[in-house]
Amino acid sequence: MLSRIEAQLNELIGAYDSIVKQAANIPFENLIKHLLELKFYQLPKDVKLFADYTKQAKAECAPDMERLAAALSNNFLGLGTLDILDVEGLMQLTAQVKTEVDKLKSMSLTEADVTVGYLQNSSIEASGHVRVTGKGGLLFHGSGGGEGLYHCGRRF
Repeated sequence: MLSRIEAQLNELIGAYDSIVKQAANIPFENLIKHLLELKFYQLPKDVKLFADYTKQAKAECAPDMERLAAALSNNFLGLGTLDILDVEGLMQLTAQVKTEVDKLKSMSLTEADVTVGYLQNSSIEASGHVRVTGKGGLLFHGSGGGEGLYHCGRRF
């Protein structure tokens, strides 16, 4: 989710820069609001999803993540004015998102095992072991970063 927000913010900055080169007299806030309405309409939706997630998982979220959710919400949700006053502020917010994305990516290097009872018509991946404890599976794809797939203690 945050990676998608980061990508959209980078595209928003690029779109802003290309428009400003052609028409430098458009106020920053007006231009950003128009870009959000016409081209980057998914960005506020993704920000809302991220903000809702951080509220629900408040106990597990780091304070930096909560502050980032608040900053994104203040700038991309609601009908009022933007807190960001210029493109440098937008770039700083994008850098904060990138920092959090990098932190999350570095955390994903730890192994995580997945245990399920039965798989049907599905795909499952884990950085550790994938274990099927029940009847097995039908029409599924699985991959484990550990030693692979196990069914009732037997590797397959």
